[in-house]
Amino acid sequence: MHFIFFAFSLILSKISFTQKFSGTWQGMYLLDSTNLPERTHAIYLKLDVINGLIDAKCRVEQFSSKNYGYYSLNGTIDKSSLTMKFSKKIKESGMTLGDFNLVLSYDEASGYLKGQLVKKGEKVSESIVVLYKQEVEWQESNQQSSHNWLNRLKKDIANGVSSPALRKEELKAFKFQSIYFDYDKFFLRPAYHDYLLGIVKTLNSHSDLRLKITGHTDGDGSNAYNIALSKNRAQAIIKFFNDRGIEKSRIVIDFKGETSPIDSNESEEGKQRNRRVDFEFI
Repeated sequence: MHFIFFAFSLILSKISFTQKFSGTWQGMYLLDSTNLPERTHAIYLKLDVINGLIDAKCRVEQFSSKNYGYYSLNGTIDKSSLTMKFSKKIKESGMTLGDFNLVLSYDEASGYLKGQLVKKGEKVSESIVVLYKQEVEWQESNQQSSHNWLNRLKKDIANGVSSPALRKEELKAFKFQSIYFDYDKFFLRPAYHDYLLGIVKTLNSHSDLRLKITGHTDGDGSNAYNIALSKNRAQAIIKFFNDRGIEKSRIVIDFKGETSPIDSNESEEGKQRNRRVDFEFI
């Protein structure tokens, strides 16, 4: 019985493994870390993975150019590491890439395949390859008419943004929490910085999202004073986001003062829960 369970688990693992990597991937191939447009290429991979073996097609396109190379590769997977070796040149137009290997690793945290393209004879490669999985069919001709998406990909990677497929899962799983403040204060507690950075990452991952920030206070003090205090609390959050590149146009603020408590103002614990800022995507 244990053997049957183990064998079944192994089969499921292989199926999941195949589904995870098989398909079309696209991304950037930088010849070095200078990040210059003329040292940038678009790269596409069609991976067919069966029992740890890889049959791959690779297309490399020069940035803002019709020059390209189209190649066949074979390789293996060991856990999340992929090694693909040049098999044959299918076609080159306006560029000569020659014999090369692709050495990539899957980053579970970001959802990207990352690694290097190592040309024949190179002992050390300065290249950078980053790819993400696409829900599109492989095309033998140019994959896209424009390479402007490469600039967005570079920005996403610099901002720590996950791959497109992973972003959808992250957004579904994202849960808001309130930020709490000390009595009569509007400075941010350092303990909340990591959580706020998570919101920054989500906003960077989804350019169509806007954020609503609502400030609150406890019941001490006049209504007018508390309206001003709740506004200051909301604006403290805005400054945190602005300082990290989130445009003001993507943020809406509201300030309720003491008018929307979530707990009683008759206890210190209740007052603490009312001294807060709430969030929602709009």
